[in-house]
Amino acid sequence: MSKSVSYSFLFIALAALLVGLGFRYFLVNTKDYNEYTQEVRKKVDKELEVAEIELTALEEAVIQNYKKLDFSLITSNTGTYPIYIFRNSELLFWTDNTYLLSYDQLKNNYSEYTIETPKGLFLIKQKIIVTKYDNMTGVVLIPLASEYKIYNRFLTSGVNPKLFATSDISLQLNPEGSSYRIYGTGSNLLFALTFPSDYSWQSSQNYTVLFFMIIACVFVFLQARISMLYFLRNGKVWYAFFTLLSTFVGIRFLMLFLELPNSVLPTVLFNARYYASSFVAPSLGDLFLNVICIFIISSFLFVHFSELSHMRSIGSRKRKQFGIVIAIALSFAIAFYHFLNIRNLYIHSPQISLDFTRELDFSLLKITALCIGILTATTYFLLVHILVRFIEWLHVEGKKLILLVSIGILVGWIVSGVYGFSVHANGSDAWIALIHTIYILVVIFVELPRSERSFTYQIFIYIFLGAITTSIMSSYIIYCFEQTRERVAKQNFAEQLLLENDLQGEFLLNDVVESLPYDPIIKNRLMTSFTTKDIISRKIRKFYLDYYFDKYDIKVHLFNGNGMPYDNTMTYDEMYSRYAQPDYATEYKDIFLVHDLSTNTKRYFAFSEISRSGVKIGKIVLELQLKKIVSNSVYPNLLSDNPYSNYNRWGGRNAWSYSIFKDRELVYTQGNFVYEKDFLKNFDKEKSFSTSSYKHLLVKENDNKVVVISSVKYPLKSVLTNFSMQFICIVLMMLLLLAVYRLYFRQQPFTFNLTGRIQLYLNLAFFLPTILLSILIVSILNSENKNQTIETYFQKAENVAQNFSNKLTDYVAKKNSTKDELLESLQEIARLTQTEINVFDREGVLLASSQPTIYDNGLVSSLINPKVMALLIEQQQNKAILSESIGKLDYNSAYVVVNSPNTGEVVGIIDVPFFESQRYADEQILEVVSTILNVFTGIFLLLVVLSFFASRNLTKPLSLVTYRLKRITLSGDNKPLDYKSDDEIGLLVGEYNKMLVKLEESRAALAASEKESAWREMAKQVAHEIKNPLTPMKLTLQHLQRVLANEESPAERSIKSLLTQVDTLSDIATSFSAFAKMPIPKSERFDVSMVLQETLILYKNDGSVRLDAIIDQGEFYVNGDAKLMGRIFTNLILNGIQSVEEKDPHINVVLEKTNQKSPKTILLYIRDNGKGIDEDTAKKLFIPNFTTKSTGSGIGLSVAKRGIEHAGGRIWFETEPYFGTTFFIELPLVE
Repeated sequence: MSKSVSYSFLFIALAALLVGLGFRYFLVNTKDYNEYTQEVRKKVDKELEVAEIELTALEEAVIQNYKKLDFSLITSNTGTYPIYIFRNSELLFWTDNTYLLSYDQLKNNYSEYTIETPKGLFLIKQKIIVTKYDNMTGVVLIPLASEYKIYNRFLTSGVNPKLFATSDISLQLNPEGSSYRIYGTGSNLLFALTFPSDYSWQSSQNYTVLFFMIIACVFVFLQARISMLYFLRNGKVWYAFFTLLSTFVGIRFLMLFLELPNSVLPTVLFNARYYASSFVAPSLGDLFLNVICIFIISSFLFVHFSELSHMRSIGSRKRKQFGIVIAIALSFAIAFYHFLNIRNLYIHSPQISLDFTRELDFSLLKITALCIGILTATTYFLLVHILVRFIEWLHVEGKKLILLVSIGILVGWIVSGVYGFSVHANGSDAWIALIHTIYILVVIFVELPRSERSFTYQIFIYIFLGAITTSIMSSYIIYCFEQTRERVAKQNFAEQLLLENDLQGEFLLNDVVESLPYDPIIKNRLMTSFTTKDIISRKIRKFYLDYYFDKYDIKVHLFNGNGMPYDNTMTYDEMYSRYAQPDYATEYKDIFLVHDLSTNTKRYFAFSEISRSGVKIGKIVLELQLKKIVSNSVYPNLLSDNPYSNYNRWGGRNAWSYSIFKDRELVYTQGNFVYEKDFLKNFDKEKSFSTSSYKHLLVKENDNKVVVISSVKYPLKSVLTNFSMQFICIVLMMLLLLAVYRLYFRQQPFTFNLTGRIQLYLNLAFFLPTILLSILIVSILNSENKNQTIETYFQKAENVAQNFSNKLTDYVAKKNSTKDELLESLQEIARLTQTEINVFDREGVLLASSQPTIYDNGLVSSLINPKVMALLIEQQQNKAILSESIGKLDYNSAYVVVNSPNTGEVVGIIDVPFFESQRYADEQILEVVSTILNVFTGIFLLLVVLSFFASRNLTKPLSLVTYRLKRITLSGDNKPLDYKSDDEIGLLVGEYNKMLVKLEESRAALAASEKESAWREMAKQVAHEIKNPLTPMKLTLQHLQRVLANEESPAERSIKSLLTQVDTLSDIATSFSAFAKMPIPKSERFDVSMVLQETLILYKNDGSVRLDAIIDQGEFYVNGDAKLMGRIFTNLILNGIQSVEEKDPHINVVLEKTNQKSPKTILLYIRDNGKGIDEDTAKKLFIPNFTTKSTGSGIGLSVAKRGIEHAGGRIWFETEPYFGTTFFIELPLVE
């Protein structure tokens, strides 16, 4: 172990930091315009090379396929940029319809140059394609800068980010004195760069700065890790903690001070435009980094709490009591840390919503916000766990603990109230405090795992409880702030409805009215009686009514000097008298606003009279009506922002209903909610009230006019869905944290007991199919919705084509149909079908559009998508769906050919652009996913509980077996288990009971063996004790016998009698000795019939004995000692032979299998024809040392009985005096 910490990594980090700062502030000159210009030159040259390659490939394709040249071939060779092919100044083919390029814009004496169009600046790369037949001109169009008249989230003007690092610069074609010029390969000037005075740019060397900053951070963390490991090895846990804390604080302060990484590499995540709350969290990315740092610090305390808690004692009892109160109060602060972060997301980032049911949005900002919520919830769980462990470590129990916890909760509630009042939490703080109070009481007083080191299923219950608590908090906070946002949106929408006048529009419209009398073209057209007046309408639309009026439907009514209409049945004087009334007047004398409350429509009428030399030559009336938003429409989204933006954000026009009251009379309603005439009586003194299903908000302009906005109540299902989403994410995060803690910090593998495995398998058996089924359902729904939408719009396009075919055919044939009539018919069809329609001729050029503003503003060219020409004209398909885009807006278009009803020839193409009903599809998917999430979470929580009890019930017999196994003894009474079931556990219990039986048999055998061993030892000792005195006694008697030899005296007879008795005693002692030397019977499996046959062979050749044997066929296996069994058979046969005295011995031996089923046995009997056994002898026959023979030891039959019983059998006999005796042996068979 090193005695000190090496700080080499810290020095490397400081060096890398200094180098990075040096690059940032000294070497990287963000105002070096020459360097920036050089980078632009390189990028332009690279793109010109790409264009040259594409033109070369196009040239080869044209030369090889000249006679087969068509859109199919051209579109198959599309490259990076749009390509146009001209022949004799006529545009033949194009690969992109975003831009319209005319031959007049080309410069034939240059191959590379820049042109300026209303849509911006474009770099041209052109090439003459020489073929055998004629020459063509191939042109590649490289966008340099786009210019839109309309500015919104889809359309953004500015330079091409692929060529220019920033959008602050401007481009010039004819620079005067500018030195920042870009030249083509032929040294011709393409364009020049102009920089604003305060301009700075992000150099590519900023990546070098970022690299050194990252290196510095890496080595700082390495140094911190080395220092922390050193302190931990030496037991200085607090030192390690403060090292980690100071490292994070230092790095974050430096990042905030230097505005890193946004100052070096700007990103959406670190852009203050999307989130900014304070100095420590100037962006969402900074907030995310702060939350990560706090989470890591909390994890350190979680992992090393045991070491921290054993370092020192708090000491006195008062300190312990104060510590408990402070710990409880701090837990409330931690709960509000989670609350504060989610609140700030809603307060400081209006475009971010954590409500999963609002919309399917998986943007980087929303994912980051969701991660912030998950990390703060996990931090809450960790820190509360640490505080509870701290309270337990203080060892205060009983009523005193209850009192101190109650005081801590009271302090926490007071702090919560003060905090909620300061941040205007509107009561949500009280609910958060209540949820936290319940959680902290459950964790302290319910027996949950006391240590994170234990790894049982209860630890998962603890984690799930923490996840449920934090998910309830999160979903409730989301509910509260979504309600607040909706209320603000309602207020804004109501104010827009109450707003009578478009002040800016009136100002611009007045300028138009004042300018029209001085327009010479309009005057000339009005003076000429025989020319069409359409040019007047087109000029007014295109040149006078700019993009601001794109949100209006515009009608231009033309009249002659007497007020007679050219295109209207109403005269000028009739219109003036109807609409130029004092009630409709604006601050401009010739402009009037007509508000029809019955239809909630607003129309402007502007009147202008045209005179020449004091004579009225014509009159013009401009009628402007605010456009209605059509579901699934494309083009209105491209126009200037409309007042329904908030309205649409909250679920479309069907989501909110509203009504307008004037003088407390209902004059207009919109939406699904039915308003009663006296509906305003529900608003007593409050501006809002709720019913069972709806929430209503009242907004008044004055006492006369009132707007009520109504919306469906926030559904409980949405709350449950947000809870489910939060719960699943938090559980996964906590399980990941547990895995890291277990495997990395404790280096202990996951080991589950049987209960845990059962619970795990039960949950997995539900999770996996549910997840797969959810993915399948969402995929099917998405596909079905897409197909249904496409089919719907195909049907609409076909209906339009059918209804429009006659009019288009007449127009193409120039029969009684003008372009104005064609446009009027088209707009009528578009209004009836609630769609947007474009009509192209068979050459792919626009004829008419229901939304001409899109084309007038140059958002898209008047050319058709070239793929349509390939599919519908060349390949002769009837319809096609293509994905298209304008700016950042992606949409689909349904194309259908229009055939002449007379000839069947293609006279045009109908285009119906539409969104892929994405909102409807998203709502369907959200509905299904929400249901699945709720069911999934509900069943999961139910399974957690059920699997806990189910596993306990399943493993209860195993626990009982375990309990009984621990208490098995050879000396006590072992009771069998009673389990009435034939399942696997029943088999286990049965085997356990069989084991007890065998154990009992083994115990009996052991007792018999011990008894026999004791008998052997006693027999050995008795034999020894008897033989010792017998030898000298016998010698003495023999000596006396020799002395008294040949004397027939009483003494001689007594000595002989004594010698006989001594020999008898000697024989008895020898028998005891032989008994003691007999081996202990073995237990082995053998064939008893084989042993019997081997025994009988010994007597078959004996002519003095007649031996008859009957043995059943087969093998009969028993457990016992085979050798001992053979001696038993021999002994019984020999005893039978010796029992016959006056005739020849006749022995019958029979071995047969019995008929009983369980247990299966064999029966052996040996019968002799001897004298039989008398009754007194029969009683003592199996007693050891009893014999009826003068030379016998008396142990043969006792050994036989012992050997048979050792094999699990039994032996008995039957006898008839003077007829013989039969010995029976029954033995159990084994498999």
